[in-house]
Amino acid sequence: MKKSGVLILASVLLLSSCASSQIGGAMTGANLGGVLGSAIGGILGGPRGADIGTVVGVIGGGAVGAAATAPKDSHRSDKGSCSNRDDESYGVEVRNVQFYDANNNQTLDAGETATLVMEIYNETDKMLYNITPQIACNNKRVRISAPATIMNLEPGCGVRYRAVITAPRKLKYQEAIFSIGFKGITVRKFSVATSR
Repeated sequence: MKKSGVLILASVLLLSSCASSQIGGAMTGANLGGVLGSAIGGILGGPRGADIGTVVGVIGGGAVGAAATAPKDSHRSDKGSCSNRDDESYGVEVRNVQFYDANNNQTLDAGETATLVMEIYNETDKMLYNITPQIACNNKRVRISAPATIMNLEPGCGVRYRAVITAPRKLKYQEAIFSIGFKGITVRKFSVATSR
């Protein structure tokens, strides 16, 4: 009775700190560690040795099992999120996004060519070089002109940027959502209604 109570208590204490994805590995490690610890403790120290070996085996096996099944990303530091401050995309702001279409109905019609105009500002205190806005749409059939690179942008200054958008001939009634960003970081989203 004491042996099973110790085993249950050790399992509860060990598994209380594990994430749900690690429980299986910790449980398997604890079971194997308990069996091996009990066998080795029984050989070396009799009944008391078996109990102590079980506890040590459960704790050690559970820790090894939890570590073996831990997600790979859980051990990474947050250095990547801090490094964006030195990146050219940090401090770039997109303002006054406007949509101009041929018939001025503020809707992207099937087969229509329209223009997306925005202002890009440097909000840092240093000169930024080679800024390339990346514009994407949730509808993969909507074509967007190739991005142009802004060679340099002085601190506190802005430039006007234009992208040409071409809708496919067959277009569903939905909303086209445009994401505007720099080097994979989305800065602004803009939506336009579509029609056939």
